[in-house]
Amino acid sequence: MTRFPRLVLVLVLLTATAALARGAWTRYGNARYGYHIDIPPGFTQGEAPANNDGRSFTSPDGSTLDVWGSNNVLDETLSKVYGDIVRERGSSIVYKTKGGTWFVVSWTADGRSHYQKQFVGKGSMCGFIFTYPAARKSAHAPVVQRLERTFKPGDLSQPH
Repeated sequence: MTRFPRLVLVLVLLTATAALARGAWTRYGNARYGYHIDIPPGFTQGEAPANNDGRSFTSPDGSTLDVWGSNNVLDETLSKVYGDIVRERGSSIVYKTKGGTWFVVSWTADGRSHYQKQFVGKGSMCGFIFTYPAARKSAHAPVVQRLERTFKPGDLSQPH
């Protein structure tokens, strides 16, 4: 492939990704756990699980967004859940941080980047994982930013 067609292909991919980040996003709200998040345009919603704890969404480029809630039946703390994830992901972690009721862990494995945010409360927890091709990390940065900004938990003090 000559240099010019490669440049055109790169520009087309960047333009498509930029349009995805600012296009017609939709809001997914989970009635059972009360959390909500904006879903990028072009993502297809999967079937609802029988217990209505979350959903999976997929895009044509193979990216996935999984959102879920669960009752905190083991009375786990934020530090415990965060520590377990950090130990599990180990050296593949590229970013991690923790707040008062939430944490974020990002890692790369098998050519894919993963961004997880999770809230943990006394009664329940909720979270999302956005997974996308690692080679397109910078192109997906605006998507990650919007997911991060729009993901809001429901009442974590009670089981659902």
